[in-house]
Amino acid sequence: MRQDGILLGGEVSGHMFFAENYIGVDDGVLAACRVLRYVAATPGPLSAHFESLVRTFVTPELRLPCPDAEKVEVVRVVAAELRSRFDAIELDGIRLTFDDGWALVRPRTRAHI
Repeated sequence: MRQDGILLGGEVSGHMFFAENYIGVDDGVLAACRVLRYVAATPGPLSAHFESLVRTFVTPELRLPCPDAEKVEVVRVVAAELRSRFDAIELDGIRLTFDDGWALVRPRTRAHI
């Protein structure tokens, strides 16, 4: 956010990050206050402000059972199959980009849980 001058960031988990007049951290109280300030300054109820937003969908995180010793190899095989068909970023697994969304496949050991 600092490097690119981004004023607002968000995660699917609901965390919101603010940079305008602030240090750019996640703050639920600040988010609530900003919403209240916006609604107080505009006509209509809060619900009316959501009518023009594009409806999006989020799937839950799926964790498939796999022995820890095999996870890295399973992700390697999946990545080998998919990287030629989709835009992909590979760091600690593979992130695939589609026309309307994305998917992330990565090995998560018990140490990550």
